[in-house]
Amino acid sequence: MKKRATDQLFAELKVQAQERNLIKKDLVPLLLTPLVEKAIEALILNNLEEGILKDKILLKLVQRFDLTQEQAASYFRRFAGKQAEGY
Repeated sequence: MKKRATDQLFAELKVQAQERNLIKKDLVPLLLTPLVEKAIEALILNNLEEGILKDKILLKLVQRFDLTQEQAASYFRRFAGKQAEGY
């Protein structure tokens, strides 16, 4: 009888662990993405206000957010808007 209860407990714990892993895999990126994008937007706009050149801003995005050049350029186009027309 004890073995059966122990087996059931371990089975339930395994299911709980699997559920936690799914939450980590699916929910965490969903929650973090908007925050990361806000940080990227702030970096771009702050650097533009300071007169930092586009190439240097892109380099910072690649280094600080582990983005590819293409991703950094896409974020720059998305967030820089009218401020970046001279760049």
